[in-house]
Amino acid sequence: MTDGPSCTLHEGGCELVDGPYGKTAHPEINDVGMRDAEVVDLLQGVDAAIVGAPHVTREVLAQLPQLKMIARRGAGYDTIDIAAATEAGVLVTITPGTNELSVAEQAIALMFAVAKSVVWYHGELQQGAWRRRLGIELDGKTLGLVGVGRIGSRVALKAKALGMSVVAYDVAPNVEWAAANGVELLGLEDVLRRADVISLHTPLLPSTRGMIGAAEIELMKPTAILVNTARGPVIDQPALVKALEDRRIFGAGLDTFDPEPIEEGSPLLTMDNVVLTPHVGGATREAPARGSQLAAEFVVMASRRERPPAAAVINPEVFEVSPYWTGTHPS
Repeated sequence: MTDGPSCTLHEGGCELVDGPYGKTAHPEINDVGMRDAEVVDLLQGVDAAIVGAPHVTREVLAQLPQLKMIARRGAGYDTIDIAAATEAGVLVTITPGTNELSVAEQAIALMFAVAKSVVWYHGELQQGAWRRRLGIELDGKTLGLVGVGRIGSRVALKAKALGMSVVAYDVAPNVEWAAANGVELLGLEDVLRRADVISLHTPLLPSTRGMIGAAEIELMKPTAILVNTARGPVIDQPALVKALEDRRIFGAGLDTFDPEPIEEGSPLLTMDNVVLTPHVGGATREAPARGSQLAAEFVVMASRRERPPAAAVINPEVFEVSPYWTGTHPS
């Protein structure tokens, strides 16, 4: 047997249940957009599930009484109803550190694509046109980060290597790291005013939903570029559309949307000052493999009633209330 998640699970004594996802590297064969009924059908009778993008709702969990663990590939977990999972005694883990490099590179790629009108030029040439318009140099400009966690901090270092200065806002910043790496910590409004490029790297929480709205966009420079590789609802999308239509800012690079998939007929799809990618920041050859491997290791640990690392556990309360973890469950 070759190395990899399947090998880890088999060697850990786990029985694998075949499904239509996760067996291929083909980007169009994935678990994005699954309906609740499909999720329930796929996970019926299993004790643990390694998942990527599907939503695991309260209604789904209610139909999966045997489920004890959801191991999500990646760092986000807003697609899982954590409260419902906790009530059901289902442990939820993530795989921190496995896709941060890929997402950071995606943010940098979107910055360049917007600043240099890469997609616009490509389309013009495909149509037989030979036109030019002024772009923006990133060297010497200021990058503003909203969120300086695992991904944001990597973006900061890459931006500084490009000759950019970096300012950042975070609700719980690592002051020592920022000082050691020349990152100036500011309030959100000051970051938005100062930055030539704003890159979002905050999780989707009640406090961050819609945090970049009309008032925040109004603070940005008219030459500013807004990049989002975090979660779509962090931005008030109608407000951003209006700002882009009015040329209030230079442009935007978006990997995430509200809702997803992006709605057919969305004005974003026809704008020439936007670069769009379909939530693929972590879709590299390397990142999913790292995430799947780590998720498999956590599943094996859980199958032995060993607790995964604290940084990977989203709802540790389950350890104290679930019969499986308290030792009162027979399996």
